[in-house]
Amino acid sequence: MGTFLFLLLSITSTQQIVEIRNLFEEAVYSEEKAKLCIEKLSNTNNQLLLGYKGAVTIMMANYYFSLLKKLDSFNSGKELL
Repeated sequence: MGTFLFLLLSITSTQQIVEIRNLFEEAVYSEEKAKLCIEKLSNTNNQLLLGYKGAVTIMMANYYFSLLKKLDSFNSGKELL
């Protein structure tokens, strides 16, 4: 029973990582995809996914006009990494 539960959680986790990786690639070209990616990662404590969240948060600086917002976005993402 314990092995089955572990395998089920591993499959779910792998699917989530693939989904986030695909969103991450699209976030380079789309602010909406970057926001969606951050939203999907809002309640994670997985270290790998926190790395993606940090990178996307830094990437959001590209979409801001204000230098202060750019710097804030960069620093927030840097803390997550």
